[in-house]
This record gives sequence, C-alpha cells and structure tokens, in this order.
Amino acid sequence: MIEYGDDADEGVTDEINGRYVTGGVSGGSDDFRFGGEIEDIEYGGCLRFIIDGDVIEEGGDCGDSNPDDGPDNPEDLDHHLVIEPLDDDPGRYTLYFDAGKPVMYGEDADNEDGSDVISSAYASGTINRGTDDYYYNGGISIKYTGNLRFIADGEVIEENPVETPGRELLIEPGDGYSGSEATYSIVFRSGMEVAYGEEADNEDGSDRIDGNVIRGSINSGSDNYFLDGSVTDISYTGYLRFLLDGTVLRDDTPRSDADTTTETEAPDTETETTTEDPDTETEQITDDDTETTTEPTTEGPDTETATAAPDTDTTTETDTDTPTRTRSDTSTPTPTETETGTDSDEGSRSVSDAGNDDEQSTESTDES
Repeated sequence: MIEYGDDADEGVTDEINGRYVTGGVSGGSDDFRFGGEIEDIEYGGCLRFIIDGDVIEEGGDCGDSNPDDGPDNPEDLDHHLVIEPLDDDPGRYTLYFDAGKPVMYGEDADNEDGSDVISSAYASGTINRGTDDYYYNGGISIKYTGNLRFIADGEVIEENPVETPGRELLIEPGDGYSGSEATYSIVFRSGMEVAYGEEADNEDGSDRIDGNVIRGSINSGSDNYFLDGSVTDISYTGYLRFLLDGTVLRDDTPRSDADTTTETEAPDTETETTTEDPDTETEQITDDDTETTTEPTTEGPDTETATAAPDTDTTTETDTDTPTRTRSDTSTPTPTETETGTDSDEGSRSVSDAGNDDEQSTESTDES
C-alpha cells in the first residue's frame, strides 16, 4: 500500500501508479507513506531519500544546472522544446537533460502554479489542453503518459497519436426529457479502448471515463464517446436514449396507448372463404376444432338441394369428427336406396332407414 503524504503534489507532479511512485521536487519536498520495503530508486538531480528518519540514498548530480554565468534570456539557449496534447485527456511527462547544462522555462510553461517544474537536470509537468515549452542546452530524454507530441526546434521527436475507435456511442435526451439533470453509467469490456467525443463534458469532470466505466450527466445537450467494442451494461436516471452507431440500445421514452405494443397469444383462427359460381354458392368455415360445414346450393326449377342427386335431403355421418350435413327444402319424404362404393376399407351405403353409424341415410321428396 502506498499513500500520499502532506507534502506530495498529488496529481500534479507526483503520482502513485500501482507499485511505483513518480514525482518531481523543486525547492520543496515530497513524502509518501507505504508498507513493506523499497526495492529500487531511480532519480536525476541532487536529492536525498529518508525513511523513518534514516537517510537511505543521497547524491546524484548536485552541480548547478542554471549557473550564474548562464544566459538571462531563455531564447539564448541552443534548443527549444514544445509539448502539446493530441486529445483532451491530461498528459504527464518527465524530461531528462544533460547534467550541468542550463534549462529554462518557456513562456507557455505553467511554472507559476507548480504544475511544471525544473529540478536540477530534469523537468516534469502536466498538460490538459494547452502547451508547455522549455529552452535548454545539450541533449534530452523523455518519459510520458497520455497522448502528447514533443517538438524540438520545429521537428517532432516523439509523439503518441491515438486513432479514434470506430464505434460511436451517443447519449441524448429522450422524448419525455423535462430539462432536469439526468445521470448515466455505462459499463464496457475491460481493456477496451474508449475516447471522449466532442460533445462529452470531460473538461469540468461531469463526464469521465473510470477504468471500464463511463459516468456522466446531461442537462440539455448530449454526450458522445468512441469505443472499439460493445457495451455490457447501462444504468441511468431520467429520460435518456442510448445509441451505438445509430442503433438504439436503450430508450426510456413515454409512449401513448396507440404506440404501445403488447405481446399476446394468438387466439383460435377462424377462416371464412366464399367462392362465387353462377349456379353454386359454397361457404366454408374452419376453426381449430377441425369442423367443416359445407352448404352448396344448386338452383333448379322446383328443387334446392345440397347434393349431386336432385330433390334429396342427405345426412352423412362418419367415424371422423367432421360431420357434413345438407338439406333440401322439400317436406314429403320418398324412400330411395343408393349404394355407393369408396376407395376406403369401409363401404358407404344409403338406405331409407339408417341401421348403424356406418350407413348413410338419404331422404328425398319429389313434388308433383
């Protein structure tokens, strides 16, 4: 465990990164609290390291990096280094110069507030959106984090450009948004590349990327981010809409009754089919119980009937669940006997008196 002490410039020139501590000292001191043992110390300049009151390391280059006989004007030095950001994320750097060579701040360095410091043969600083610059003699080596470009005497000597990931995540107010603040939290896969879009308010800290989580808020406008993978979870308050490459991921927008879709089970299907013929009208109704009723009508001079034989009233019953009934409009029965053969195993007969379920009874009447 490592913690900042009272004299450390947390997040400015001093930073704890896992098991490592980096920092810079210019005129003051830094301190840290830690458990365990220190494995190694690397430093430039003239420094002393003290643990629990005991000096464990001392020395380095204790010469005068800015001798009294050096130039008063920074521009009189041999080289000019400019450091500029490549995106809106903060960047930190440490510069190592040749020992004993002069180093001076440029006009863009933020040395007044202590964010950029020169200590003996090295300098360190932080960049958010502006630029830093230094003048120096001799050589230089660079260490940095973030997306920065280093330009020495007009030529780029180091840069770390980051290409914008290919997918855009857009957060915008939904239709029910009332203008009050709405907050959101978006989780994506660990290790995935994520960058702020131009609409994200990361400058004031209201929108930020913390590890594999994006946290932000919307008051009236919208936020956007670029990422190279997919979103795994979204949580939010208020009425917001989330789109990934134009596809809606989540949308809490009030809908009217006309716009509401409810999923239900399909009811029993009833199909009604009507076929018109000059002499025949047929109506067929089919439902899930597999009952079919057919009522054909053939008009003749004296008879309306439902079978091929004229002037008959025929009732047919079979062993299936599909009865078929046809009737004529005549009133006086006349017995007839008809025998009909089929291709099935059971024959079909028609007699005047039905004897069993396998027989077909036909009644017909001729009007004289």
